[in-house]
Amino acid sequence: MTGTNPTNRAAILAAAFLAVSATASSQTMPFTPSTGADGALNIAASDPPAVVVFDPLDFHVDGDTQNPTLDSERDNVYHFTTITIGAGTTVRLTSEILGSTPVRWYASGPVQIDGNIDLDGEDGHPGENSNYNPAKREIRYAGAGGWRGGLGGAKNGGVAVNVQEPGQGPGGAPQMATGTGNSSASGAGHSTAGNPGSNPSGGNRYGNAFLLPLLGGSGGAGSIAVQGSSIGPGGGAGGGAFLLVSHESIILNGTISATGGAGTGGSNTFQAGSGGGSGGGIRLAAPRIDFGSAATLRARGGSGGDGNPGRGSDGFIRVEAFSVSGDASSAPAYSHGIPGYLDVPVSSVPYAKLLTVNGESVPASPTGSVYSPDVELNTGTGVNVVAQTAGIPENAAVDFIFTPESGPQVIVSGVVPAGTDPREVTVNHAFQHGATMIHVRADWTP
Repeated sequence: MTGTNPTNRAAILAAAFLAVSATASSQTMPFTPSTGADGALNIAASDPPAVVVFDPLDFHVDGDTQNPTLDSERDNVYHFTTITIGAGTTVRLTSEILGSTPVRWYASGPVQIDGNIDLDGEDGHPGENSNYNPAKREIRYAGAGGWRGGLGGAKNGGVAVNVQEPGQGPGGAPQMATGTGNSSASGAGHSTAGNPGSNPSGGNRYGNAFLLPLLGGSGGAGSIAVQGSSIGPGGGAGGGAFLLVSHESIILNGTISATGGAGTGGSNTFQAGSGGGSGGGIRLAAPRIDFGSAATLRARGGSGGDGNPGRGSDGFIRVEAFSVSGDASSAPAYSHGIPGYLDVPVSSVPYAKLLTVNGESVPASPTGSVYSPDVELNTGTGVNVVAQTAGIPENAAVDFIFTPESGPQVIVSGVVPAGTDPREVTVNHAFQHGATMIHVRADWTP
């Protein structure tokens, strides 16, 4: 980045902090490998194609020796040795079973996906044109880690029985106003704001390209009941949130999808179209990732009812590896970097945390938002970046890890000075144009 044009802004997205007791080389994964406690996840190929619903408390597949009681903590974190999904098999990860907590699959060994992993949000319920049928006012589920769409409104004999609902989630589409005829409800937001349809606004944008934190898609708005006795269509559900990690390699020949569900209705004067759900979040991390010719990644937003305005926003896809071969068909396009931290860690003493950038204080709880950065810069020259440490010995190495949206990662190192806690470590760094994630890491031998 050059010059001081205000349009050239570097946005510091997050200030993670971490204290570790060993030094890692630049080609080492920066996190602890899978414990392997859940064994090998091995789902056989199927011809004809088959769908397997992933239920960790009752997981059985023909010929499968998998432990049938995975994840008793219900935190959606799984520690496998290897992961294999055969061609023709689709593994469905749904919030109906797994809820709105993102799904994290860790593998200490290789991962090979020849089949499909499905975290798509379901399309909104269709409603009823001329009949008050409560059964048609039903929940449609998001992909695991996402949020459902709003239910449609209902009338019985011209009397409002149920009010149309907004979509759920951080980008849930706002409630559709009454008295808007057969206009379209709004779509959910994620990487952008959702399409407003015939309403003042769509769902809010949220999240970031690094998928820190890992978030799924939000729900579209349900529509109003237009006719005297009718059920308005429901909003599409959001795509899920999925992290796939291997300490050896990931081979993808199939599809990983977290698309938002479509809105429905709007095809005639008796229904107003509901809003689409937003796409979710997919993040892959491994030393090596190999994409086959049919490799596909999807996190698109769902369309509005009858294809009208009210579409949900796309989500985010992130691919992190030291080496990538081949290329995946990706919609939206994935961002790429080397493997980074999987979560924003939290610790007490000892700690190393980002304190200021160019003299501006970093929030104690960084948002990680591209759209509302924790710190903004309007300079292309180097600025001071300061970390605060406690409980870390004098002369211990402190690495400031700068990860831009695109381009190489940069590590600038300092050392803990003599003195009493808390102590400050300062480095100088010139940010490139765009968003940059910062982590602070302290390495020492106890």
